Amino acid sequence: MALKYVGGGAKTAAGYGRFEQIVPRSPGMDWLDKEIDKLAKEHNKSPLKVLAEMPMKIAESWNKIDEPELRKMALAYITESMAALESSYRRIEES
Repeated sequence: MALKYVGGGAKTAAGYGRFEQIVPRSPGMDWLDKEIDKLAKEHNKSPLKVLAEMPMKIAESWNKIDEPELRKMALAYITESMAALESSYRRIEES
């Protein structure tokens, strides 16, 4: 579990840094990131606040996607992002 959050060490004592997990980008990830950035600019909010405070706006935009495969990928990434946000809130509440 720690590796997921911190990353594996790569000679950190020597100053080389840490390994980072590389997640392949999907069109759904790109769509959501662009949509969040657009909404953030329109509503003068940070991207994190858009995800946390404006899920209905994201749902409205998602509902306008015509391509079934992109809709599916975007929904998967939205679900994953919301679950990660909820998990972060739980950790904050527990501490």
